[in-house]
Formats: sequence, C-alpha cells, structure tokens
Amino acid sequence: MRSAEVTIRWLLIERLRYWRRFRADHDRESGWYIHGPTDKIGPLDQQRRSFLEGVGLKVIEIAESNETYLELFMSNQKTNA
Repeated sequence: MRSAEVTIRWLLIERLRYWRRFRADHDRESGWYIHGPTDKIGPLDQQRRSFLEGVGLKVIEIAESNETYLELFMSNQKTNA
C-alpha cells in the first residue's frame, strides 16, 4: 500500500466512526466511490470493494470512458425509485 492509500483508509475509518457516533440514525450509504472506466483499468478488486462498502460508501463502476456522471446518477435514481 502506498502512503496516500493508507491516509485515505484512515480518513474513511475515522469518518465511519464519526457517522456511527453522531449520526446513528443514518443507515444508508453516505458517499460514493466511482471506479473506472473498467474497460481500461479493469474491475475493482473484491477486497477494496468490501472495505469501501464497509465504511459506508456506495461503489459505482463506470464501464466505458465515454459514460458521463450525469448518466450514472440518473440511472441510479431510477433504480432506487
């Protein structure tokens, strides 16, 4: 692990502790991690996905580099409705 990744992991763990302590009534994910494009860099490995989901982030994978953020969030809204 690089030092930047260690720092980000620590921040995410501390963020989770904060959410559990001060926002205990909040049970949904509290952020997003956008990974991709998977057609160029491959899918997110299972260990990282588990960690990110464990600290309250929703993992969104972009399949192709031409996919826009607006399309992602609009399709996400439709699936949550």
